Amino acid sequence: MGKNLPNARPFLPAINLFKGRQQHLADKIINWALSVGRVIVIVAEAVALSAFLYRFSLDRELIDLNDKIEQRLAIVDRAKNTEGAFRNLQERLTVIKNLSASGKEVVSLMQVVYSLAPSGFVINDLSILEDKVKIDASVQSPLLITTFVKELKKYPSIINVSLDRIENKTSSAKIGIVLSAQLKQESKQKDKNK
Repeated sequence: MGKNLPNARPFLPAINLFKGRQQHLADKIINWALSVGRVIVIVAEAVALSAFLYRFSLDRELIDLNDKIEQRLAIVDRAKNTEGAFRNLQERLTVIKNLSASGKEVVSLMQVVYSLAPSGFVINDLSILEDKVKIDASVQSPLLITTFVKELKKYPSIINVSLDRIENKTSSAKIGIVLSAQLKQESKQKDKNK
């Protein structure tokens, strides 16, 4: 037999069974559907992959937000005692302010009552309640009582003056009296609003 040549190629016949045949419409549709189907599958997988990656970014943000919330809760817990002390101080300052305002009104009213007392009219006890002033005094003459009551009625914060008790103290030659003066509610409301 013969020797094989080094550059010789074995003869392979080319067979083209499709040559001369034309593609039918169904074949074209199938090829088109397969091409478009591949593109649709690739796009769907890309959308799914991007949604998957986006979910990871959302999870990361959620974890970061939870960490920030925990940090802020720790700060709030640490500040809770300080806030309680601060609120307590604010409440005490408000009470002091109210007492100071009402104290000024009480002092002012006491000064007025003492200034209205004529000479010979001795005030033994002066009580100022929420809506009235109670005066325990001793006088030498009934005329001094009338003068004091008239002057007391002229004061703008007093609406009514009544004589609660009168007694003659023969041992000291004086008359003991107890007066009550009703205060206007407007002045008390102003004090509460201050």
